[in-house]
Amino acid sequence: MDKKYILINLNKTISNAELQELHQERNRWILFTVISVSLFALAVWFLLINNQANSIITERKNIIDKLIIDTDALKNEGQINLSKKDINNLIKTEGERIIWSEKLKIISEITPLDMAITGLEFKNLKFIIKGISKVHEDEKEFLIVEKFINTLKSNEKFSNDFRSIKFKGSERDLSRGQEIFKFTIEAELNKKSKRRLRGKK
Repeated sequence: MDKKYILINLNKTISNAELQELHQERNRWILFTVISVSLFALAVWFLLINNQANSIITERKNIIDKLIIDTDALKNEGQINLSKKDINNLIKTEGERIIWSEKLKIISEITPLDMAITGLEFKNLKFIIKGISKVHEDEKEFLIVEKFINTLKSNEKFSNDFRSIKFKGSERDLSRGQEIFKFTIEAELNKKSKRRLRGKK
């Protein structure tokens, strides 16, 4: 009787096991690489955002400092748009005066980055604020000013001397191909502040 044998290729079995292990090892390295690259990208993104935020803060601080310095210089040179009587009215005793420098600082702090204040005027017991803003396609003109007015109203240190802060007028214009929105805001002094000013005349 012929004997029949079953041949097992041990080399092939080992090779398949090794191949499977190599696949698993490769997959682990791919996963490790993806995670490492993602973490690195996240760290770079965080650094960029942090640097950008610091730049914005520094730029805003420089604008505030410059505004205060320029305002003081213009007052000294008599070039700011205030009459002599108005200037005298604004110089009050420590407990009674309207602190305009603080209000100017607040305006510079809360003005959006895509908006710029182009004029400030105190006339007939009313504080006039003129500015310009970029016009976005998905944003209505009046909503831009309304949002800024609401910000002024909600700031107690700015609004505490005013009876009303309201929109007075606007117009569209083009500057270097960019559509801009010019606006005027009027803040009228409240009775208490009016009495303080009139009492010093």
